[in-house]
Amino acid sequence: MARVRGQTTKLGRMEHVFDLLFEFSWLIALGLFLSQTEGLLPLMLVALSVTFISFYRFCYDQFSRATGVSLDVYGGFERAFSRIAGRRNIYNVYILVGAILRVPLYSLIGILFHSAITAITYAYRAAVHLHAIDEKGLEKLDCRRGFRMLVFESMMLMLALIFGVVCFDPFK
Repeated sequence: MARVRGQTTKLGRMEHVFDLLFEFSWLIALGLFLSQTEGLLPLMLVALSVTFISFYRFCYDQFSRATGVSLDVYGGFERAFSRIAGRRNIYNVYILVGAILRVPLYSLIGILFHSAITAITYAYRAAVHLHAIDEKGLEKLDCRRGFRMLVFESMMLMLALIFGVVCFDPFK
């Protein structure tokens, strides 16, 4: 209600911290429960999901700090993507559907992929926009090649982590 009235407080910003704790607690609880019958795979899926969620939240927050504008509203693509980007409410739907269909492990797999796609998209879009802002201030410095390599390497690392966990479960 405070946000609607425009009466936010510094203490009110702590709400985001507790939201993140709540989001992670659901994933951790499900992973711990499933690890009793499924071994370490659920815990690995949760660990990677938490890593991706933390990473994209960091990218999102850093973009807002650097520009003063939320990444979700910075451009047309970002506004459209924000409707499907990973967040607590969407991850809870994965968990609910997995519980109803009695396939909760698939919930964690879905969350992992959704969080990875969100992380790749947010990192890439934030980097593109911040790079464009930097280029406006730099006249002769050509850092496009380094920028492309950074984005490419980040995406490849994320894909390698997902591929390694999903395809090569070392704990079988």
